[in-house]
Amino acid sequence: MAVFGLANRSTFNDQRPTTRVKLYEVIDLLFKKYQAPLIRDVKVTPLILGLVSMAELEKNPSCLGILFPLYTHIGRNWQGCPLGDSDYDAIWESFIRYFPVTLGGAPQDPSIPSKELIKELLLQCVLSSHHYAKGAVPRFIDMLDTNTDLSANLKVRIHVA
Repeated sequence: MAVFGLANRSTFNDQRPTTRVKLYEVIDLLFKKYQAPLIRDVKVTPLILGLVSMAELEKNPSCLGILFPLYTHIGRNWQGCPLGDSDYDAIWESFIRYFPVTLGGAPQDPSIPSKELIKELLLQCVLSSHHYAKGAVPRFIDMLDTNTDLSANLKVRIHVA
């Protein structure tokens, strides 16, 4: 919880992207490797709210390259946990604001995720839980109705097992 407190004091957003990446990597590891103890000791809602508060102003592709898979992990693997509608809504709002993906400039560093990869990771967020369907379809239809430039749109792939 102390790490999440950094977001409340704007300390986190003042950090360089490389520092934020490292902190996101720590959170990613904790959420994936220590899920049960975290949920038991901290509870789901404070974890979700802490995470989305840290990500609230995030724009760096390298940071998004960690956040989006973490949101996907939560959507897919925390289904059996007591995630409430407000938890799903907080996660949804944290990632859907990036749709359509509009990253500026071509990355010069090969370690920076490409726009195409960020789009794919965002799509995985949307597809990670049935809870997001109620927001996804109306959002996408609304964007079509408002003539929003969807040149950066997501492509949905159907996988047949």
